[in-house]
Amino acid sequence: MPLGTSGTLLIHRIAASRPDPEGLEWLRAIAHQLVRGEDAGAAGPAFVAAGRRLGRGALAAGEPLPGTDDPVATDGWTVDDAARVVLLVAAGDPELTVALYREGDSREKRAVLRALPLLPDGARFLEIALDAGRTNESDLFAALACDNPYPARHYGEREWNQLVMKAAFVAAPIAHMVGLERRMSRDLCRMALDYIDQQESAGREVPPDLDKLVTPFGDIDLGDRAARGALRKSLEDEP
Repeated sequence: MPLGTSGTLLIHRIAASRPDPEGLEWLRAIAHQLVRGEDAGAAGPAFVAAGRRLGRGALAAGEPLPGTDDPVATDGWTVDDAARVVLLVAAGDPELTVALYREGDSREKRAVLRALPLLPDGARFLEIALDAGRTNESDLFAALACDNPYPARHYGEREWNQLVMKAAFVAAPIAHMVGLERRMSRDLCRMALDYIDQQESAGREVPPDLDKLVTPFGDIDLGDRAARGALRKSLEDEP
C-alpha cells in the first residue's frame, strides 16, 4: 500500500535536507510499516524520537503539499516537523494523533497542528485545534493560524473571527492565514475597525495587514477615523 502523495513528497524533501542516512532509512521503514498496518504501536515512540533520529534543521524548500482542501505550504518547517507529519499520515489513527498532541512537548504539538490539513476526517481534530488557538506560545499559535488551511475549513464563524483578531493582537501575519478571503464577513470587518480605534487611542501601531479585513467592504485609508466611522455605519445599516 503506498504512503500517499504528501507523505512521499515529504520524505523526498527530508532527503533533500541531508539528514543522517540511517535516520532517513529508519523513517522510511517505520512509515511503510505503519501504512501496511504492521506494529501500529511503533508510531508513538517513533513520533517522539523523530528529532533525535533525523535532526531539527530547516526542511528543504519545495512546492506546497496537496492537502485535503487547500495546498499546504511548508515554509518554516523543520526536518523533525516533516518526519512527524509523515508518521501521522502513515498511521492514519485519529485517536493517536489527538493523544500525541495532548502528551507532546511544544515541537511535537506543532507537528500535529501542521499535519491536520493532511489528515482525513479533519473535524475529529477540532478540539485540539481550538486549544492551540488559545495558546500563548507564539510558535505553536503560528503553526495553526499561518499557512495552515485547517482553521478556515473547520472553525465556526465566532472561533474563526477570534483567531484572526488574535493573530492581529500577537502580530502573526494575517496575510498568511489560508482561506481569509472566503471567510471574510461584516462582523470581522467591524472587529478590525474597533481594534484599529483601540490601537490608535492607545498610541500604538496598527498592524499593516489589517487592511485585508477592511478593504473588501470599503477601500479607505485606515488612518482616517472619519472614514472608518462611515464604513462602520454602512456595515451596521446593511441587512
